[in-house]
Amino acid sequence: MQIFKPVTSVPITGSDWRIQPYLHLLRQATSLRKLTLSMSQFDKREQRLFFEALALNDVVEKVHIQDCRHCYSSDLCRAICETNTGSRVSTGTVCVTESSLESALKKLHIRDACILVEATAFSGVTYSCLAQLQMLDTLTALSVNIAADIGKESAELLAQYVQETRLLIEVTLSFFPCRSDSLVLLEALAHNTSITMPVVDPWCDTRSTAQELAGVVCSSKRIRALTYQLTSRSPSQAFFSALSRYIEENCTLISVKASRMRVSAKDWNIVLEILARNSTFLVYAAQYDAGCALRKKEGAKALELLGLDHKLVTKVREINGFSGRRTSSERNQ
Repeated sequence: MQIFKPVTSVPITGSDWRIQPYLHLLRQATSLRKLTLSMSQFDKREQRLFFEALALNDVVEKVHIQDCRHCYSSDLCRAICETNTGSRVSTGTVCVTESSLESALKKLHIRDACILVEATAFSGVTYSCLAQLQMLDTLTALSVNIAADIGKESAELLAQYVQETRLLIEVTLSFFPCRSDSLVLLEALAHNTSITMPVVDPWCDTRSTAQELAGVVCSSKRIRALTYQLTSRSPSQAFFSALSRYIEENCTLISVKASRMRVSAKDWNIVLEILARNSTFLVYAAQYDAGCALRKKEGAKALELLGLDHKLVTKVREINGFSGRRTSSERNQ
């Protein structure tokens, strides 16, 4: 086997054979722009070698690390930070406990990381963990799992983060708050301007909070997809009953998923009808954005959607292969 010349000050030994092909790739590649790999196959020494080699490479623009939930040790965080490669590294979900989050935040300077905060019970440590969410200003996805009552102070901290964040798109909230804590979180969700895919599991577990959730979702101009995991019959029925009443005025919600259907056929059919209608509106907006001719009513709805969020139509436009644009004067005719 060919022995590659070391690319860093750290000597390569025979035990480093797993990482050697990647080091060679970083040395020799002249057109490689993006690289995806799993770090779980390497020990901390090999991980260090990789990021030191990346630091010497000025061609690769982005490295995505897969399967990093269980391999994201402090050593890996330190290697990324000390080699100044964080701006080029993205990850899948990074799993940290409430006690290790502070350590990770001090060393982990990675864009677009998804942090999974896990806790088994409410404690002062959980409060400290949630308090540090304010430092995570690059998150696009967050899951908070607490197998207990979240507690008033922690609920308020989480609500503040949810309300103020401008990058968070996906949020999964799984814990057991009291009614007042649920209302605080619902108020925060109602004022958020970035979240499009909330997952509710299992909070909002009373009829009143379930109805409040339906109102928040239907009045939102950002939420596209909702996952509702609650399986208790009474709050689930209350949620879908309220959703069927309020959803008529909504024009952005296109997906509702539930782990178990606890809903009347009548309510569910109403919801499905509006979801299908909203999907059609989305296509109208994509067509209008691409310069396709629309009838007056369709054009008005497309303008409404485009005014809410221009990014809303990007994916549909790509899927349908729309091309070309009309001039502003043509659109006004």
